Amino acid sequence: MEREVIGGLRCLLLYADDPDRRDRFQQLLQGYDHKWALVPTLKTGAELVRLLRENRTDGVIFVYRKGQTAVLDSLQLVGQSLPSVQRFVVGGPEDRESLRALPGMPPIFLLEGQSAEQVDERLTHTFALQGWIGRPAIAQILPRLKSLPVLPATYQQVFEALLDSEFSGDKVASLIGQDPSLTAQLLKVANSAFFGRQQAVRSIPEAVMMLGVIRLRALVMSSQAFCFIDEGVCPHFSPTAEWGHALEVAGVTQELSRKVSGDEPLAEAAFTAGLLHDLGKILIAANLPDAYGALLETSRERPTDIWRLEQERLGFTHGELGACLLGVWGVPLDFIEAVAWHHEPTKAPGRNRGSLALVHVADCLVRKDSCKQGIEYGIHGTALCRHCGEEWPNTPETYTRV
Repeated sequence: MEREVIGGLRCLLLYADDPDRRDRFQQLLQGYDHKWALVPTLKTGAELVRLLRENRTDGVIFVYRKGQTAVLDSLQLVGQSLPSVQRFVVGGPEDRESLRALPGMPPIFLLEGQSAEQVDERLTHTFALQGWIGRPAIAQILPRLKSLPVLPATYQQVFEALLDSEFSGDKVASLIGQDPSLTAQLLKVANSAFFGRQQAVRSIPEAVMMLGVIRLRALVMSSQAFCFIDEGVCPHFSPTAEWGHALEVAGVTQELSRKVSGDEPLAEAAFTAGLLHDLGKILIAANLPDAYGALLETSRERPTDIWRLEQERLGFTHGELGACLLGVWGVPLDFIEAVAWHHEPTKAPGRNRGSLALVHVADCLVRKDSCKQGIEYGIHGTALCRHCGEEWPNTPETYTRV
């Protein structure tokens, strides 16, 4: 099972006490054996941790059934002892509830019955994100997180309905209507000044049709995240103010995208990236309220960007931490990239920096700093942000007129 023996593949232990379910999962990924080496095991607890450590294993997949306390205990122990080892759980929709009580960042959930392509994409997505954000400080903080926004059952159902290729506006509207909080949030957004409606939007079906699938997905995620802590939990931090800032940045990002691309689906995707860009601040405020309150107080006294203070004192930024949560939720990598490096765009590993550049500039514009004219373009196709001096070489032509 050593890495050299399996030719550099990702080695994943596969725990399942049901041989039939284990065999089905192995057969599912047979076509991807050039990427994933699945090694069956029945070990749990400390023995499992020892096996993972001794064999330098990349991750462990648990085929879960309700009531398996040994699996839940093992998930927690692996997360605490080996934070760099990825944890995956295969189960049905009802099994998500069992995982929400676990401390720290939850494991990646693989819905039983998904296609081989969907499972492969989720595994690939997870390890790509791990490769992007590999700071030791990030790995150390994830198991210690005690307060996390989770998508309640209704939110999860809405989110999955929005992912369905046979999207039904009526079905989504019906699901949203079951949750008064989500209903209120979406009607509030639909009637906000950003959309410039002359007549009020009074029904959920009307709001669903107006907002569109991509923006709805972002709003379902973010409305829960920005409301899961109360005002006053963290000194000098207001979830309400952060939600307002997120909506404003989302709107500006979308308008910038329309200006430079003229593509409405791309503009809606840009809205999503802008809406989620500061999600990590909520996580830090909820889990490190005193430390973050002191950091925010210092930011008032020193003309230093908050993200620089986060790096200095915490060892990670709100962009990186927010990206980790979005990775667990299965958000596409281009959105995660825009969130993770919206303050440091030149560090992004991806090649498509369009959304990232737009979120960076929109954030600068909304904060009314020195970046009022967005990006200034110089010689040899380089782009310079007047706010922070960040320079992007080889910026795509479609994003050279922000």
